Amino acid sequence: MSQSTDCQAHDKVKNPVPANHHEAPPHPLRHLSAAEFAALGAGEVVFVRSITARDLSRFLPEAATMPAELHFLMVMGADGTLELVADRQEAVDQWFADNERIVGVRH
Repeated sequence: MSQSTDCQAHDKVKNPVPANHHEAPPHPLRHLSAAEFAALGAGEVVFVRSITARDLSRFLPEAATMPAELHFLMVMGADGTLELVADRQEAVDQWFADNERIVGVRH
């Protein structure tokens, strides 16, 4: 074995690199149940999304009577609680002005 190979072999024994060294360790929140995850932001964290009347009808049966492609903005709590449905951004902005909440970003 050459000197260079000996050093490389010694370095691997001294400082072994895990086989999955390119992967990040799993995030601790990854192992939470859906209920545990929802409880983290219950009452504080909300998500805003655009939604059609067709999709909104899963949350509000009354929306089934509206034109299916009508668009709304929906504010939903991290625990799945429907907080607000609005047809204008101004209404959502006013809701946030009246309620101290943290907006969660969905990827």
